[in-house]
Amino acid sequence: MNRFAKIVSLSSSIGLAIVIAVGTPALAAEPAPADPGPLPVAPVPTATETGVPAMPDLPLTVSGGSKAAFSPAGCAGKTDNAHWSNREASVHGRTTCSRGIVSALGVTTSLQKQGWLYWETMNTDSSSRANSNNSQDAHPHWSCGGWGSQNYRGISTHYSREASGTYNAETSGSENRFSC
Repeated sequence: MNRFAKIVSLSSSIGLAIVIAVGTPALAAEPAPADPGPLPVAPVPTATETGVPAMPDLPLTVSGGSKAAFSPAGCAGKTDNAHWSNREASVHGRTTCSRGIVSALGVTTSLQKQGWLYWETMNTDSSSRANSNNSQDAHPHWSCGGWGSQNYRGISTHYSREASGTYNAETSGSENRFSC
């Protein structure tokens, strides 16, 4: 059974109606193998528990061209996992260059909360610098008291302007659930 079929088979009839209403392609009629039962689920530690951000740095690639090329200055973007900080939901994003100073670089980071049907952007922050090798952190915060336990994540767009062109990337941290 393909992944989508499992999702649909586990959905309620209301959830199935929503999936069909948004135009998801219909499933092909193929015989389903016998269900082996639920898969074991290992607990996944959060960034707060491990102290390690979830996603590695993503190299910036040239914008506007059909051929992908990485930043000659070694610029890369990073978004940490969303976390609880001083009664607020918070996330940090940054752009850094490992092989030199560039004429301009920056990051825009959005803090998002999972809603019923989509991720809601709660706050956005930007940071940019000229003639530097780092953008400093963009760190949006949102006073989340009274919402109970929710899923949060960060999404960032990064850029560096170098002699050979402008390079871009988009990164995200893993979802993180916490109460405020």
